[in-house]
Amino acid sequence: DEHSHPHVHAVTFCELPSWDDFVVHLLLCTGCFVVLLSTNVGISMCKFGQTSEKLGRALRSVVAEFFEGRLYLLLACAQALFMCVLHVSRVESADDYGNINDLWNVVETYSCMVQAVECLLVWLFSALTAPGLSNKPVGRFLMDCFLVPSVLYRGLSGSQRSHMSFSYVAVVRFAFVWNLLQRSLPLYQQGVRLQSLNACIILGAFVFCAAMLVL
Repeated sequence: DEHSHPHVHAVTFCELPSWDDFVVHLLLCTGCFVVLLSTNVGISMCKFGQTSEKLGRALRSVVAEFFEGRLYLLLACAQALFMCVLHVSRVESADDYGNINDLWNVVETYSCMVQAVECLLVWLFSALTAPGLSNKPVGRFLMDCFLVPSVLYRGLSGSQRSHMSFSYVAVVRFAFVWNLLQRSLPLYQQGVRLQSLNACIILGAFVFCAAMLVL
């Protein structure tokens, strides 16, 4: 019943997350991953000659920023942590349906659009320059596909009534980006303490992700 929540017209979500919601998000994200990876491999097998070489060179500096640009990596870390905080805020919200200030939902959705652009550019660059499945950033594709489509579907579909999404996967992105940030530092700055911190972040990220999946 669409009027089951006493303030249904004043809030974003009016139902509890359900198994059906989980299945929809799982199928959506899995489908995106399969399409992204298969088309990437398919494009790599095709020969486009100088066109692909020119486009690959044009994308190289942009994609390098995603992997080595410290300012961008810091912003990506902040965005991932922001999404984790919002996910916990929804789970711990005083509202039974996980409603928080809708402004934060909008900011999260738009920040995920930036990540979607990043994913597509990495996908295109990989398709043009990395032949063979073993050379593909499969882990990154999997991480992005289980985060971006899920959050965008919740924010833009208009049909979902619960706060269900895989936004907690942002903690895995945080660990991934943190690792890139650490590797961008000179070797003399990568001491034992930093290595230990990196290991703790990775372990904590997967513990958090597993805990949020259970909840």
